[in-house]
Amino acid sequence: MRERLDNQIEWMEGKARVNQRRYRLLKVLEIASAGIIPFLVGFHSTNRIFLTITGLLGVFIVLLNGIQQLYKFHESWLTYRTTIEALRREKMLFENHAGSYAGENSFPRFVENIEALLANENKLWLNTVMQRAEQTK
Repeated sequence: MRERLDNQIEWMEGKARVNQRRYRLLKVLEIASAGIIPFLVGFHSTNRIFLTITGLLGVFIVLLNGIQQLYKFHESWLTYRTTIEALRREKMLFENHAGSYAGENSFPRFVENIEALLANENKLWLNTVMQRAEQTK
């Protein structure tokens, strides 16, 4: 039980952290690029290079947003965090013989609940992968 559950929680926590970092990096770059554009607009009349840089920053923002939409870092991060918390909740209830785990035969019920949460996570992952494949066509 602990090997299956704790390993899954640990794996998902790693994935959640990676997706959180990627999402935040893309957003910081997007915000910084968007913030620089108005500043550069003031220099358009004095130097053509500022016009080029402004245009490139606009393209960069679109690319960052497209990458985020394609890989869904934000959605993945939130999904992993939600599943982790649900798994931890079930573990806490089971270990303390609370809720639906208060009576006899609580272990099979616990396994069913954990496996249902993991199956749902797998289904969400498969949907994300299929959407990504459709978007890249």
